[in-house]
Amino acid sequence: MFLTAIPGLVTDTHTVDAANNVPFPVPLGVIFVESADAGKNRDPNTTPSVRSRGTRRWVFVYNDSGVDIAANKVVARKATEQKFHGRVAPASTPQGLLVGISQNIIPNGSAGWVVCEGVCDVTSDDTTALTVSTSIGMGTGGVAGCVQTVAATASHLGWAVEGVGVSTVATVYAHFPVG
Repeated sequence: MFLTAIPGLVTDTHTVDAANNVPFPVPLGVIFVESADAGKNRDPNTTPSVRSRGTRRWVFVYNDSGVDIAANKVVARKATEQKFHGRVAPASTPQGLLVGISQNIIPNGSAGWVVCEGVCDVTSDDTTALTVSTSIGMGTGGVAGCVQTVAATASHLGWAVEGVGVSTVATVYAHFPVG
């Protein structure tokens, strides 16, 4: 299912109120297509460059991993759970288990939106600087939730839009085949 409008902002997180039978505002796994000019769904307090990143696709995931998912981290599905139950991706996670990149904190026990395609921010790992226009991926032996430069034939998740040093937030174009 694809949406072109959502209740609230993509930075909102949601919890289920089971006692009052109040579910999430949209089903897990739904994809929101944010058009290039959809400023109404972005935080108005961010800089114009962040608000004008082109068309992006976001997927709604539930974090029941036991810990918060920090901003700018690669998110993977829990191998033993349904497809859209997420966690911070362990280093070397197979590409088929990856769902997107968080752009804000998704607290444990909450659901939120992660970018599955488009320009977004992600943290580079502590072993490899990112070079502009190079392929990015989870690599091997890296840091959980972080990307590194990989060969284009490896677990390619996109490419670096800017070059940055190690353990730094970078702007990338990401593509996760979900949905």
